[in-house]
Amino acid sequence: MKKIGRNEPCPCGSGKKFKKCCDSKDFRLRVDESGDLLREYSIDDDELLSALRGQVEVFREIFGREPLDDDPLFLEKYLITPEEVKNNMIAAMEKSGISADLIYAYKKTGYLISSSNLDKFPGRALIEWDDAQKEFQKHGGDPYESSKGFVIKQLVGEVQREITSLIYLFGFIGDRYINTLGPDQSNDYFILTHVDYICFCLTKSHRTLLSIKTLLDNRMSDDAYSLTRSLYENYLHIIYVLKHPSQVHDLVDAVIGLHAGTHEYEKKGKGYNKKVIVDKKTGQKYMGQISGFTMAESSFVQSDVNFFDVFYQKSSQVLHPNIMAFEGLIGDKGLNALQTRRHDEAVFYSVMVGGMVVQAARSLPDVNQILKADINTVLGRVRLKLITMLECLAEDSKDLLYPKYEIDVLLQRLNDMEAIDNKA
Repeated sequence: MKKIGRNEPCPCGSGKKFKKCCDSKDFRLRVDESGDLLREYSIDDDELLSALRGQVEVFREIFGREPLDDDPLFLEKYLITPEEVKNNMIAAMEKSGISADLIYAYKKTGYLISSSNLDKFPGRALIEWDDAQKEFQKHGGDPYESSKGFVIKQLVGEVQREITSLIYLFGFIGDRYINTLGPDQSNDYFILTHVDYICFCLTKSHRTLLSIKTLLDNRMSDDAYSLTRSLYENYLHIIYVLKHPSQVHDLVDAVIGLHAGTHEYEKKGKGYNKKVIVDKKTGQKYMGQISGFTMAESSFVQSDVNFFDVFYQKSSQVLHPNIMAFEGLIGDKGLNALQTRRHDEAVFYSVMVGGMVVQAARSLPDVNQILKADINTVLGRVRLKLITMLECLAEDSKDLLYPKYEIDVLLQRLNDMEAIDNKA
């Protein structure tokens, strides 16, 4: 460790001499061989010592050994991001009634300084803390709240809250439509009507959206994005069966038949043609593979084909090992599984695709007028918020999450959400 002379500039960066800054603090300031600045504290607080011993016990329990000097004791850092810690602290400060200028100073600096802990912080930190409070007072509030970034953040929050609205709406669809349908006893054991199959896809979408909400609330945005792809595939199946009701047998009977042993892939030479499934008893043939693009083409909403091209490509970058998603995992110190760079995008697409599924449900036969009105109310509000979010992002090219072509495709699909159902 390099020794710091009392008359040298304090290495904390305050601009003062060391003897008039950090020399007399409740910590020892040291500069290691690589030039990094270290603070050493003597711990004499019983509560803190108890917490540290508890962390040591957790480490022993998990790894079966004593922690080394360079081992992290607080393993929670692998579960929660610094951003989440900060947001939770801000929420607690607001709930406790702490003054807005102190909350802003914490947001700006990451410090929480009071008259009782001044000696715990280097001089540079105290200067930054005071400057943040002065900045707040100069602007008459948080200057960030007048920025475009803040406006976008507020819009994203409003759009994300609509996930709960969509979940409630899926619940209404389940209670007021799906669970009012009695089983069709005329069908064979594993043959469903096309309406039954659509109801299955709607119920699956409801459960998927619940999982997406949990992931987004915890800012696990890439995983929420991946599940949105699953939600979209439910949508593709719904619109395909709406257009081709009789082909529900390709999606249901033939697939179950493969598992039951009553069907098999078509034999082709020494192998099998997996594009065709054959009923062993009757010889009837079914489509073994129906591509997502084919399903999108079956939609009565013309913009669905362009939306498929855009969303499938973007979601594939997240869903599969794809070098285009590499930057989303880069943190301050290399690759980081907790890094979040796609949150706004994940929120936008999850709400949009959820809205598209609801739009398709509006096309089911015998949907009562009250339920249809509820769908239109939620869908109308969601659509307007998504359009507002896109238009805000499009105002400044530096802030674009999406290229212009993609924005045009999304706006067209959102416009089609207003009036076009998936029915002739």
